[in-house]
Amino acid sequence: MGSMPYADITQAPAPLPSAKLQILKPGLSLQPPLTRLGSGPGLILLTTPEIYDEKVTQRDDAPTAVLKWAEEGYTVFQISAEAVGPSEIETVLDEALGAFDQCDACQPKDKVGLVC
Repeated sequence: MGSMPYADITQAPAPLPSAKLQILKPGLSLQPPLTRLGSGPGLILLTTPEIYDEKVTQRDDAPTAVLKWAEEGYTVFQISAEAVGPSEIETVLDEALGAFDQCDACQPKDKVGLVC
């Protein structure tokens, strides 16, 4: 049986990343993962105008959806529904996939989730 590597508990854990939300344009933002691993799969989060706010990280003493998904290890591309018209959704989704390709923290590149 092979030996399983264990974390050295005599060493301090890696610090949590402090990746900031990147505002790409009004209504579109990218949040890298907020885990010690520092990378995670892509997740497109479509939010309502009432929920989308780049300046707010908590509502009613709970983290916002973008922050919560980032804390779970996802690279989150957030889209405000009011920022995208029906004819623009394909363009915005292509923009999201392009942002994931450019983001080193987004791993793996070939799988993306969508939450509406």
